[in-house]
Amino acid sequence: MASNAQVCWNVFLGAFVLLTSAIRQSLPSTVTPPSVTDLLGRSDVQAAFRQAYSDSIWPNGLIQEQGGWIYANRFDATDIVIIRASGGQLALPVASDNLQGNLVVSLLPPALPSSYNYRMVADFHTHPAHTSNGIALPDDPPSLVDIGAIFAGQTPGFVIASEHTWTVGPNSRATMDGPRGYAVTVDALTEANVPQGYAPVLQGWTVSD
Repeated sequence: MASNAQVCWNVFLGAFVLLTSAIRQSLPSTVTPPSVTDLLGRSDVQAAFRQAYSDSIWPNGLIQEQGGWIYANRFDATDIVIIRASGGQLALPVASDNLQGNLVVSLLPPALPSSYNYRMVADFHTHPAHTSNGIALPDDPPSLVDIGAIFAGQTPGFVIASEHTWTVGPNSRATMDGPRGYAVTVDALTEANVPQGYAPVLQGWTVSD
């Protein structure tokens, strides 16, 4: 049985840990958010993208968008956590028409890491190759809905197809402070003010690299 002194010590240690954690959470971050180039250069991010795309193509010929979120520690931006979202609403045949809205993966609300010290630095989702209305679409670029939703959250977004990878939105989150999820809280798929003439940025990495 623990002595009174041991019990008091354990209580003190527990209170000290909670206090230091609360103080740390209140401190502003001093690190620069990772850019899309930083993230795409990481082997763990590349592996997550490959796995998500692989999971989009089912052995029985069905397809389903996959996606998730990338978080970085606000005191060490090299400390990354990747969380996968549930797949799209439906899995459909590769040659199905009117796929949009049926196989799309929902990234709202974002799943959060258990630690308060992480902030979302990007999201990602796949566009699996398919045929729509008799037209082969091996590389379906980001849609207007994709672009609007990503700009609304002011956090970079990756769109991963079979032969290309695009990024949408800012090059990085503005700061490592603020909301734990998107840099601007997004409650629904809403289109923000996208700059006139904006086009997604085609990256030099693909899932086949």
